[in-house]
This record gives sequence, structure tokens and C-alpha cells, in this order.
Amino acid sequence: MFHEQAHRGATALLRPTWFEIDLDAIAHNLRQLRRMLGSGVAIYACLKRNAYGCGAVPVARVMQREGADAIAVGNIDDALAIREGQVSLPVLLYPNCLAADAGPAVMRQRLMPTISSLDEVEAWEQAANGGTLDAFAKIDVGLFRSGALPREALALLRRIAASDTLGLAGAYAHLHGYDPATGDDYASWQFDNFQTVMREAASRRIDVPVRMVASTSVVLQHPEMDLNGVDPGRVLYGLKPSPVPSRDLPMRPAVRAWKSRLILTKWIEPEDAGGFTGPFALSERRRIGVLPLGWGDGIPRRIPGQAVALAGGRCVPVVGPVHLEHMRVDLTDVPDAKAGDEVVFLGTQGKETITIEQLTECWGIDSLDFLGGMRDHIQRIYFRNGAEITPGNAYTGDFGSMVFGSSARQFKVLDIERISERLFEQVQIREKLCRDFCIEDVGDPVKMANSLVNSMGQIASRDGGTEDIEDNRTVVFRAAALALASNMRQWSRVLSCRGRFESLLEQYGPVAFLREVEADCARVRDVEDCLGGQTARADAEAIVKWATMLAKYPGYLNALNKMKSDMEARIHDGEVVPVLAALLGSMPTKRMEKQWPPPSGMESWKAPGMGMPLASEFLRNLHWKGFKPDRHIKRLIGRWFPEVVEAKSGRASYLAREILYRGSKDVIVGLKFSLAGMAVTPNDCSFTKADNLVWALGAYVEKKNRESEEVYWKIIAASECAG
Repeated sequence: MFHEQAHRGATALLRPTWFEIDLDAIAHNLRQLRRMLGSGVAIYACLKRNAYGCGAVPVARVMQREGADAIAVGNIDDALAIREGQVSLPVLLYPNCLAADAGPAVMRQRLMPTISSLDEVEAWEQAANGGTLDAFAKIDVGLFRSGALPREALALLRRIAASDTLGLAGAYAHLHGYDPATGDDYASWQFDNFQTVMREAASRRIDVPVRMVASTSVVLQHPEMDLNGVDPGRVLYGLKPSPVPSRDLPMRPAVRAWKSRLILTKWIEPEDAGGFTGPFALSERRRIGVLPLGWGDGIPRRIPGQAVALAGGRCVPVVGPVHLEHMRVDLTDVPDAKAGDEVVFLGTQGKETITIEQLTECWGIDSLDFLGGMRDHIQRIYFRNGAEITPGNAYTGDFGSMVFGSSARQFKVLDIERISERLFEQVQIREKLCRDFCIEDVGDPVKMANSLVNSMGQIASRDGGTEDIEDNRTVVFRAAALALASNMRQWSRVLSCRGRFESLLEQYGPVAFLREVEADCARVRDVEDCLGGQTARADAEAIVKWATMLAKYPGYLNALNKMKSDMEARIHDGEVVPVLAALLGSMPTKRMEKQWPPPSGMESWKAPGMGMPLASEFLRNLHWKGFKPDRHIKRLIGRWFPEVVEAKSGRASYLAREILYRGSKDVIVGLKFSLAGMAVTPNDCSFTKADNLVWALGAYVEKKNRESEEVYWKIIAASECAG
């Protein structure tokens, strides 16, 4: 007899009922849609209702990976989950929230709300609270739901386009009665209503960048309505509308299986009913199996007589009635079925298969009802490249470095102790490190590693920050000078003349130092001599520029603190320092300067002589936590944690484009590795210690193109992970 046991081990479920989601199928469907539409039509992938029950976060990641242009959702909770899942694609919010309530979250996560009226324009302008916000206008062409009626639409478009706060990202409509069974004339009339508004807008030179009316049924039936954007949903999950559309698109179902496990089996005799009818007909002896799901999980309360499931490799009847959290199957023909055996409502078991078409037909529902009824509390198990990748509920997916066990999440993180041991294992390297960093060989790798980090002159504070002092130029100048001094192969040169270096910089007093430089031009050459190395002259000149800037603008630190606070209102706390480092380390764009204007009297926020790695050093010297994206660090983190780096790519791209308004590769790569480094730092280690030890390992032991297969990471519980 065939027995199919449910997933064990990594995907053992406390409540053994689950859906299996095929992410490869969703990717396939998006690629087919792109092939049909071409590159000139933007795809706003519709992920309404938690991606039609398939899980907003993992589906959004597929959309990002496979080249969707944007995402559209109805529920703002889905949008926030998508952002939390490190997806950086633009997100269109269908009408489902109020500006006064949702404004802060929309601004913080850079979502694009839908605006249907002039009153909503004012509400979103107020919600923006001095910031800028892109939005879509919706035109009601016949559905009579959200949107401005055609006679009101031009005024709405004009008002948004003229706003100093709002940017008109596009306009869209949802058609009513677009099923060909109701006739194409109705759909064409609605489409003409939309096009008339667009022509009027164009005649008044109102730029509407994205124009779309095509959901799944429209995009498959009316090629002429593609315009330059579409927002289909069902097609992405392998569901075709009926009747057969004019455009043939080969699709694969996203939901590959719906399964449960028996929690009890028993034989029931007719006399057990005591002569009464009972919950179901009992004219003869029947073997009943009880399953842990019911109408509270999306099962229809009234079961048609033809409803079946698979058990023991064969079709078995579903026995009504369905209860809130339980239901029955008839196992009379599968007498050796037992608790723990798998029961399949959708999918394959042995030689038998129930397709989604068969499921919906025998249950008396359509496929959209089925997907929409997939309750979020039921576990999803995701498959990619044909293999299971993770268990989870509807909001989980393939998250970076997670390692799943039977009961708790675990993570790969840096093994700081092992890195410390390796740094000081070889006598020759240990002697060189002691010489270069002026540390004592005490024979204890952990103590020596701590001495190495301390010798770098940074004052690390995991949770600290620099106080908002009216004139704290000495603190800033010290932080900048030491960051620039670290821009060399050997720190030992600075350490050996640390006293002279600080004396030349007038104990980090920028005004006094600048006065001495003006009086004696040799002062800069003396600083250069302390620094040494190929970059010494440039670093010394940068130190002079810092002094000049601080002399002219004593409130620099206060302004930097304010910008940090402003960013904390828009992004996660742990992302602020990497983003600030990217901002300080790169040339500003006009849009960046508009969003983050430099203090009065300063030309820009660009830190003299610093790229993102040195800007990270500078901010950490101000006691702010961050992870330095140095070349050695990027190389080793990328080698040890490629899955984490990939997982952070989307968020890095979002931060670069939506917060810094920069799309350059260097900025995105720097952010990606900073976020990844923070994510793999164990909770009992500061970021400063972690990245400096990784840097030292890369510079002295695991050199480029000579890396060993040594394991420098370990598995820990989620609660022990910092990032």
C-alpha cells in the first residue's frame, strides 16, 4: 500500500497543513509575460491579497530578480512586509489607506499612493510633511469605485503635476465588464474614456509617465490596451481568465500542492449512530480520517458530493460537514491509513494527480476564489530550482543566511574567535601584526585581537552616539584625521609618531591647526611625513580641507546629527550609518542636495578625501555604529556569505535610489556589503571589531587569490544575531 509521509525534519510543522508554492513557476510566468509585451511596456506586478495568497515577500523577490518594473498592492501591510523583505522595486498602493494615518509609513518606505480626488491631493501633501512623494492618479472609467470620473480627471492631473510636494508618477484605471463574454464594446468604451483624458493632459503639456488600464483579462484579450504599462495579477500565478483569451500565454500554476496529514483514523459502525442520522450518512461500516483544517482555513463550509482528496495513492471522498478547524475523508478503501499519513487536496500522490482545475470544479469554486481564500496562517513551503528552500508563513521566503531546523531559525555569522586564532597562528604573521600595530605578544589570540582593534584608534560604541554639542569641532576633526590616517597599509607609522602627529594637528583643534598651516607651509609636509605611503600627500591635504571647513562652519556636527535623525525617520536605524557613509563618500546629485541640503556655508556634504570606506571610519570615530565596506572585507564577506550579500542587494539598491537618489554601482555595492556585514556580526561583537578583524585577516592571512578553505563562520540561534 502506498504511504506518502509529509515533510519531516527541516519542514516539520506543528500544525500539519500546508501549501507548496513554486517560485520557479511564478518566475516563468513573468518571463512569458515580458516576452509577450516586450521591453517597452512596464510591468507593475499585482501582489494584492498577499500576492494572491502565495506570500508577498517571496513573490516580490521573484519579481525583483526576474525584472518586473514595479509592484502594486492593495493592503499597505503587504507593502511594508515587502520593504522589510529588502525589495527595492517601486511599490504602487491601490486605494486602501488614509493619508493622515498611513502618511509616515508611506514616506518612510517610499511607497506611491493612489490619488482619486483633489481632497486627497491636499491630504497627501500634508502627510508628506515637507518631503516629496511620487503618486499615481486613478481614473474611474466605469467601475464606479475609486478614481476621478473622466470629467474631473484633468483637474486632478493638473493639480498633482503642479504640486511642489507630489510627483505625478502615472495614471491608471481598472475596467469593469472587460470579460469578452460581455462584449468588447463596453471595454472599448471605457478604454476610450481613459485615452480621452490622456490626450487632454498631453494637449496641456501634463506629463503622465506611466499609463495603464490592463489587468490580466485585459492584457490577455486586448493588445491595443497595453499602452506603456500593465498591472496584471492572476497571470503571474498561472490562472487564466475564461473564456479562452486571444493571446496565448503558456503559464504554470504557482500553487503546486495543498496538503495535510491525518491526525486520527477510526472505524465507524452504523450502530454507533444509535439510530439517528448523525453528521453524515452511515448505512455501512466506514473508516474515517480526521484532518486538522476546516472552513476557518478556507475550505467551503458546504462540500459538494463530488469533492475528493488523495490518500494512500488513490482518490478518496471528502466527508461533510466541514467544521471550523477539522474535516473528514473516507478511508474505507485505504484500510491501513494511519495518523501522520499525507492527504493531498491539490497536487500529486503516487500515480494520481489533482490539478487546480479539477479542484475548483469538484469544489464548486473558481481558481481566483481558491487563491483568494488561502488563509495566511497556513504554512507555505517554497520551492526554487525544484528544491525546497524554506518553511514559513505567508510573509516568509528565501531570507539570506537562514538555516532552518525543526523548531527555531538559525543563522550563519562570523566566527570572531576563529578569526582571532587564525590571525595569530603563524609565527611570522603574528610577529608582523605585533610590529605593525605596536601590540604585545601575550600568547592569547583573543586578547591580541582586542589589542589590534584598540590600536586602530577608534572608540567603538555599539549603541552610542555623539552628543549634540554646539561647537564640537575638535571631536569631528579628530574623527576625520584618524580616518584619513588609516588610509595606508601600515598603521604602525602613525602609531610610532602619534604624539608628533597630534601635536602637528594642534591636538585636533582645526582653527589652531589652520592658523599654523597659514604661518608655516612646512606644517603640511610634516603631517604628510607622519602619514607615509602613496596617499600621504592627498590625505594631508584632505586634513587641511577638513580644518578649513570646520573653521568656516562650527555647527557641522549638529547638522550631521540632524540629518541622521531625519534619516532615522525614513529608514531602519541600522541602515543610517551606511547610508550616511555613502552620502559623505560620493559626489552629490542635484536631487540628493535638494533632499539633503548641506548646511549654509558648505558647498556639499562630500567629505574631503574620503570614499565610502573612509567615511565609514569617520562616522565610527564619532561613536556611530556601522560596517566598513573595505576591499578586503567585501572580498571575504562575499566569499563566506554570498547568500546574505544577495539578500541585501535589493535593499541596497532601494536605499541608493530612493534615499540618496544615486544609482551608481559603487554606492550600491558599498551599501550591500555594509548591510551584509552588519547582518553577519554576532550580537556579542561590535561592528568595529568585526570588520577590522576581517580586514586584518584579508590583508595578512587570506590574501587575494590565495584564500584557504578555512571556515570562518558558525551557526547560531536568531536571538544571538545582531543584524
